[in-house]
Amino acid sequence: MQASDRLGHTSQAQLLITIYDVNDHTPRIEQCEQGMIIASIRENAT
Repeated sequence: MQASDRLGHTSQAQLLITIYDVNDHTPRIEQCEQGMIIASIRENAT
């Protein structure tokens, strides 16, 4: 159960990263903030 939950969190985070990478109009500062949020989510999920 926990392993599948981790996979779910990771795939969602990867989706967010992909979306923000594709959006060229997204400010780099916002990308950095989003990256920090995703990193904290991954730490909590571990």
